[in-house]
Amino acid sequence: MEKIALATKHQKEKLLVPIFQEKLDWLVQTATVDTDLFGTFSGDVLREKSPKETAIAKAKAGALNLGLSKGLASEGSIGPHPQIPFITADVEWIAYVDLEQNIELAEYFVSTEIVAVQKIWTQELDLAKLIAEADLPNHALIAKANHQGKFWSAKSLTNPAELNAAIASFQELAWPVDLILESDYRAMHSPSRQKNITQAANKLAERLATNCPACSGLGFGLVGHKFGLPCTGCSELATEAISADRFGCLFCSEVQVVSRGITSIDPANCQICNP
Repeated sequence: MEKIALATKHQKEKLLVPIFQEKLDWLVQTATVDTDLFGTFSGDVLREKSPKETAIAKAKAGALNLGLSKGLASEGSIGPHPQIPFITADVEWIAYVDLEQNIELAEYFVSTEIVAVQKIWTQELDLAKLIAEADLPNHALIAKANHQGKFWSAKSLTNPAELNAAIASFQELAWPVDLILESDYRAMHSPSRQKNITQAANKLAERLATNCPACSGLGFGLVGHKFGLPCTGCSELATEAISADRFGCLFCSEVQVVSRGITSIDPANCQICNP
């Protein structure tokens, strides 16, 4: 059974170990890596890289920590949906690295199924309503504030007593700034996020379990698209329309182009007919 390092500080091993053991017969071992150093949801440590790059960096750190050549890690981002910005979405990236083969592979999953709340605390705030919206105690909340470069937070708040204690602690600081109450998105405190991490992990595991038809290397899968379809209205070529998918290998030059079975686009989707 091949050993793979997993960089996590927030109990993601409970989600990922069974998936990669079942699909790839891998023994996934948790590395001792402070993944908060790569960035936190609360903002006390800013993420310097993109979510994908951060997942790759954490996977490399985990592998180095355990002295293994291969590593896994994930990174999530909660914010406006990539295509529908007025909707909140959870974008989960999970990465696999092979330091010996110099291979990096990442898959992602986007979902609007995420418990995500954020409120500014005031004396008039209905805490009972907030607790219901935040799905406590199944999920958790964070209380945080930032004043003149100083960051204060209370995390893992799962009941009214803990929430009120955090508010009282903030009031003792007498900072003239807002107290933010928001969802604690760390994996162990967000079951809705856990489901999305699991979906991303399944995508990556299935990709890694797919062998190249030419060299049998792992990870054969989608590497890009072929663009360009004529419009049925103006006959111009819509260069942004996808006509086929390109599948490739991580180890050799094998590439397969698979048509999507679409030969043209409707004028409603044409930038010329419907700008």
